[in-house]
Amino acid sequence: MKKVLVYGAYGSGNAGDDYMMMQVLTLLEKNDIIPVFLTKPVWKHYFNLPQKKIRSIRFPLWADYSHANRALKAIHYMRFILDIIAVRNYDAAIFVGGGYTYEKFGNLRRIQFLSHFLRKHHIPYYLMGQTIGPLTTKEGRKSLMYICRNAEAVYVREHFSKELLERMGIPCTLSGDDAFLGVNTNEEAGILNGSCVAKAECTDRSRRGILATVKDFPGYEQFRDDYFEYIRKFSEKIGEPVRILPFHIENEEEVDRELYKYLTQNGTMAEICRPSDKSALEELFCSSKAVISSAYHAIVLGKIAGCVCQAWYDGPYYRMKMEGILDYYNREEHLCRPFSDLKEPGGLESAIRELEEICRIHGFIRTKTSMEDTGSVSKENMNLVCHADNITNRRLAAAVRDSWEKVIWELENSSNGK
Repeated sequence: MKKVLVYGAYGSGNAGDDYMMMQVLTLLEKNDIIPVFLTKPVWKHYFNLPQKKIRSIRFPLWADYSHANRALKAIHYMRFILDIIAVRNYDAAIFVGGGYTYEKFGNLRRIQFLSHFLRKHHIPYYLMGQTIGPLTTKEGRKSLMYICRNAEAVYVREHFSKELLERMGIPCTLSGDDAFLGVNTNEEAGILNGSCVAKAECTDRSRRGILATVKDFPGYEQFRDDYFEYIRKFSEKIGEPVRILPFHIENEEEVDRELYKYLTQNGTMAEICRPSDKSALEELFCSSKAVISSAYHAIVLGKIAGCVCQAWYDGPYYRMKMEGILDYYNREEHLCRPFSDLKEPGGLESAIRELEEICRIHGFIRTKTSMEDTGSVSKENMNLVCHADNITNRRLAAAVRDSWEKVIWELENSSNGK
């Protein structure tokens, strides 16, 4: 059996990254490939997967140590060196999808460190489903050039990254986000409520409620009240409760409670929903009408589930990610706004009207003549409008699967010089 190192933002309590991890784990094991995950020293899995259930190496460069904890860093690093020596017996390394090839988070240095080590020991590596950039420094471009030039293949998840690499003369392939590994490409299965979630596991057909997430980013406080009020007013406008999804269990539980308190104190029905496993997360999206979020994978999963999605962002990095995924879909339903719009005169009301109109097109809003029904959506409208999204979802799923199948085929047919 082949053995590979897998690098990704796993075990940090992020729903999107840990959802991708479960998809990648299933895919590799299905193909008799043993994955060994490089993880943070402190393991916090969103779906409570125990670290002992997987093969992993704790990566000390993926943690922030205070001055007082330098001794702990030294211990972690020594353990890592002992573990990483075994990498020489691995067949390949895979840097799985994410937006970590970006200067701000320092990940370029980590990946360059690993890619240099892999190259030194003649171990091939692949970049899968990446967002590349934005880059603002010569050092950043130099690091990225080194990482990509020495990779066996580079797959990116949106056209912005592809255009950036092409300008740098680096060959790459546009595939999609690795979350699409969870999409069923079989046209005869997996279609429920306009969604195409794998195995047709969504059983709640009611399509009720607004699914909202809160992302705690630097400068978030200046937009907090406006964002909360936007969610409250939209809920009031369409007469639907709000389901708050904690998307990052480590850093964002407090802001989720703040949103819940704000909504309930202002008379809006709300609940905090914390899915226990991957299927429950899919079910939550599958049963919602609209998704309001500044978390990238909340928008991805919302589009997979056939929801109307309103993406919010702050800064060029998040804009590139959000617009990158939404550009695959109907441009007339391209609901992607900067948080600063909420500060503009009439900006909040304009955003609500825009989202309301798209929900109406989808048949997700009950009219006065249908207020006494069960709340189910117009199947005719839904099928007509969501058909294009289903085609897009399957196309992206096929592209992502094709990229992984190529990598798996190369692994199965290479000896890596051993």
